[in-house]
Amino acid sequence: MCVNAHETYVKARREDGVYILAEALVKNVLGEDVEIMETFSGADLVGTEYEPLFDMSAGFGGKKGYRVVADNYVTLDEGTGVVHIAPAFGEDDNRVGKIYDLPFLQLVNTSGHMCGGTPFDGLFVKDADKPVLEDLKRQEKLFSAPQFEHSYPFCWRCDTPLIYYAREEWFIRMTAVKEGHPLPRVGLPGLRQGPRDGQQGGAKIHVPGLPGGYRAPQALHRPGHRPVPPVRRAHEAGERSTRSPSCAPSAAGA
Repeated sequence: MCVNAHETYVKARREDGVYILAEALVKNVLGEDVEIMETFSGADLVGTEYEPLFDMSAGFGGKKGYRVVADNYVTLDEGTGVVHIAPAFGEDDNRVGKIYDLPFLQLVNTSGHMCGGTPFDGLFVKDADKPVLEDLKRQEKLFSAPQFEHSYPFCWRCDTPLIYYAREEWFIRMTAVKEGHPLPRVGLPGLRQGPRDGQQGGAKIHVPGLPGGYRAPQALHRPGHRPVPPVRRAHEAGERSTRSPSCAPSAAGA
């Protein structure tokens, strides 16, 4: 879990329990009838250990998880001022995870299904949302599950939700290419131009010092050097991935 080291947090009590959250958000989250038991900075919380919501058999590879970390990307615009960290599923999560040497736990395979010892193994990630909430409610661990809208990436091919997914890949360091020294042409079967700039698949990105820009990095993860499309829910069109790797913890970055 991640807090903002420069913000003020409180331990607050109301009739249904004791909570730790940002002082500025107490009224929004807990209401008026609250007793403030203790006040401290976010920095004071760093290193605090906590019990996980689910008991799982997945190992951490010798690293220490279930502890509070801090980063400035946590804001008090909404929520509680405490953010869940998943280093395998988000840019900021991965960056903070590296700073604090958090375990890199990959509990979703490349077909988008839960795996690795969770209570929801085999479920597609989007189908797991409801069972997760139901299980938390059954255990009396669910505080609230509000509905809200936010921006989210969708596949331009089939218009279905994507997931951020960290995996090992090879990329060409294009900033090392000098003017007048072009890269040799290499055949990439299956590589094709995307529909337009700024979308997945062949978008052009311009970098200072590289006239004309260059093709965006392509994931080369399959035999034959074929680019791997993003994980997407497109089984209605028969476009589901056919290979699922093991879910062992990996040292890969985002």
